[in-house]
Amino acid sequence: MTNHYYNYAIIRFLPYRDRGEFINIGIVIHGNDGSFSTRVVDAGYSRVDDVFPALPESLFAQHLKPLKRELSRIEALASNCNIDAQQQLFKNLAEPSEGVFTYSQSGTLAAKDSKAALNELFCRYVQHA
Repeated sequence: MTNHYYNYAIIRFLPYRDRGEFINIGIVIHGNDGSFSTRVVDAGYSRVDDVFPALPESLFAQHLKPLKRELSRIEALASNCNIDAQQQLFKNLAEPSEGVFTYSQSGTLAAKDSKAALNELFCRYVQHA
């Protein structure tokens, strides 16, 4: 089976921008096979409390809900676009921003399909498995 190539960016939660501390909470990928996918942790992600114990309990969940909604909207839009438009969506999404969610610099991974790529990246960067 031929490998496809996937550009990816790690989604990071950065509640205290002045400290520069963050945790990885998700992945967004775009592949040369026409795929565009995201995967994000759930609101009860325990690392948030472990790394940021002073953070108000509901803050992460309050910010995560609109992020997930936006990522779903972008995935749906990408499913109706050609690869060039998908690549532009990926670049726009992963641009530096000032919010509590930021994106890493993009990387590239070869994998058999988008599901395998997304799972491998999520396990490595988010779950640390």
